[in-house]
Amino acid sequence: MTVKLRMSRWRCRNAECERLTFAEPLPDIAAPHAHRTRRTAELVELFGHGVGGRPGERLMKRLGMPASDDTILRQLKRQVAARSAKTAIRVAGIDDWSWRKGCGYGTIVVNLERREVVDVLPNRSAAGTANWLSKHPEVEIVSRDRCGLYAQGAREGASHARQVADRFHLLQNLRETIETQLTRADRSTGRALLPTSDGEDESGAAIACSPRGQREVAEHRHLARQAQRLSRQTIFDRIRALHDARVTACDIARKTGFGRRSITKWLRLIAPCGATRRRAKAMLAGRLPGLSVASLGGRLRPWPRSVPRDQTPRLHRQFLPPGAAPGEVARRQRQCAASGAQIAKDRRAVLAAMTEPWSNGQTEGQITKLKLVKRQMYGRAKLDLLQARLIGAA
Repeated sequence: MTVKLRMSRWRCRNAECERLTFAEPLPDIAAPHAHRTRRTAELVELFGHGVGGRPGERLMKRLGMPASDDTILRQLKRQVAARSAKTAIRVAGIDDWSWRKGCGYGTIVVNLERREVVDVLPNRSAAGTANWLSKHPEVEIVSRDRCGLYAQGAREGASHARQVADRFHLLQNLRETIETQLTRADRSTGRALLPTSDGEDESGAAIACSPRGQREVAEHRHLARQAQRLSRQTIFDRIRALHDARVTACDIARKTGFGRRSITKWLRLIAPCGATRRRAKAMLAGRLPGLSVASLGGRLRPWPRSVPRDQTPRLHRQFLPPGAAPGEVARRQRQCAASGAQIAKDRRAVLAAMTEPWSNGQTEGQITKLKLVKRQMYGRAKLDLLQARLIGAA
């Protein structure tokens, strides 16, 4: 469809004016020098944000408004550039995303008040974060994870802004620290959290003391756990046998069907870890009755009473495996002190996480959307196209 308009053309009588003639603008219908109306341009931008270039070209042709994929992407990038130039942000959420997992990372900036992506940066560095924040002096609050690069970048680029640590990462670090301190096995050694014989004896005693109606259910669970433990041991023995035969981790992953990272982690162990959350909880309840922990992998409730400083070595010793090295207690104390020192170093951001309503949950959601957009374009999209697809998308 072609729209023909009859417009008035005016002549400038000022001899020094560069424009001899000019026409009356029509901002509600079309932009100057535009080849399509504003409504059609909005549709082109909408399809570009939603599905990209070639799928948008097919949809536009089906709707009777043909436009090439290059035109759709060019229109999309033009609108994003105009929108980014006038965007003001007060609360910024910053997090990293991976170009390729384990190889290269970028940075995404989200307006937490408007819940939309503001910018996508090509790298993850303190200098890049500081440079972006220095260009946006209106930023008052920076929500970030525990990464030291973003903390340093926020201090250099926006020293006046308040930094807020992400609550999820704080709780995750707390859970991992407690799990490391209260477990009977070091993850690097791969020893079982509970001896196999003791576990089997306790399970057998529990089955014998159960009521008649529950005895069959308990026995079924016990047999299922034994089968699962045996299957895990069989898989572990096969991986170790292939490794002893000088087979690489990638070849082991292809033969067994497991991921390369899982194979690499199992090769560092000397035995598979086979303790479940229920057994760990039972161990904690038996070793320290006053400890109130719902589960090591779930939510944590407050401790019912504090542990005196002089009883800390005894508390660590209760959860150490028999025959542990004499320096194990001191090593775990150093780990706990290092975790506390990291929190103390980031004290203001940690306190802000407990008092401020902001967190990086919305930023993580936008990263999930970024991954979806990357997969839609088969991982071949460059930075400008990712910015065009994400910035200002509804």
